[in-house]
Amino acid sequence: MAFKDIMSEMSMDISYFITREWKLPEKFWMALFEQTKEPQSVLAVALHNANSCAELYLLHEKNKISGDELYEAIDSLKCNGIVWREFLDKAKLLTNTI
Repeated sequence: MAFKDIMSEMSMDISYFITREWKLPEKFWMALFEQTKEPQSVLAVALHNANSCAELYLLHEKNKISGDELYEAIDSLKCNGIVWREFLDKAKLLTNTI
């Protein structure tokens, strides 16, 4: 459990350092770096929102939040219904292949 907690806490930093080490284009590692503060770039905001959607999906799947709480949070992200349905389709596909 301690390892899981540490990995959760450090995952963004680890992702940032990996993108630097693999010499990916600056826009990718900067978007990850922006996750440690307020995302500003279009890519950083998209990454932040995608991560939030994934976390909300998992919370709902594990019955940690209600459907109402889920959709309230989705609305606060300004994620439209079409995008959310596409996300759900892909998330369910991934879940079924793992």
